[in-house]
Amino acid sequence: MIGSGLVLAKVSSLFVVIFVTLFVTPPVWAQVSRSTPDITIARKGGDVHLTFTARLQSAETMAAPWTDVPGATSPLAISPETRARFFRAVEKANPGSTNQMKIKIGSNTFIATLEDNDTATAFKALLPITSNMSELNGNEKYSSLPANLPTNASNPGTIQTGDLMLYGSNTLVLFYKTFRTSYSYTRLGRIKDPTGLAAAVGSGSVTVTYQVD
Repeated sequence: MIGSGLVLAKVSSLFVVIFVTLFVTPPVWAQVSRSTPDITIARKGGDVHLTFTARLQSAETMAAPWTDVPGATSPLAISPETRARFFRAVEKANPGSTNQMKIKIGSNTFIATLEDNDTATAFKALLPITSNMSELNGNEKYSSLPANLPTNASNPGTIQTGDLMLYGSNTLVLFYKTFRTSYSYTRLGRIKDPTGLAAAVGSGSVTVTYQVD
């Protein structure tokens, strides 16, 4: 059965186009509620006005990570720019839900809690991901993500066992030991109970799957 469509708006300085796509399997946010988020666009003077229901997200390309538009309320006036941007309306998050994620390493499954920030939101949009993570410094595993994520890096001072961080804009780092650091990272989340994590990842490269709980 074909589910209801995701409505997308592409805005640039030259044109405004609405894309409507259909999914054989509706995305998660379309399955939560019977009402489908909607978005319409219209020119008013020199601006583009977006009228939408639920939550507004944007991305530079269809393949790029989608992030919430901070403080967006409908209707939203946008001054067209040279660079095109895509917009979509998605279901509002369930207030009772938590940002839980499963991290699977061999036969071991760890539960992590994602941070409440734009980086974690963009990372969650990429899931599920299975990565071959390389060893570094006897305390971390790292791998490259398929897309750049928004960053807000800072020096955490002390890395905790089970921390999941972003180094730069697309290097995913899973720490399996606690230590002091002088490097800056953007926080993604943390494993709730990291007992057995070091043994699970071992001393070499390891395959890790990240998926929404």
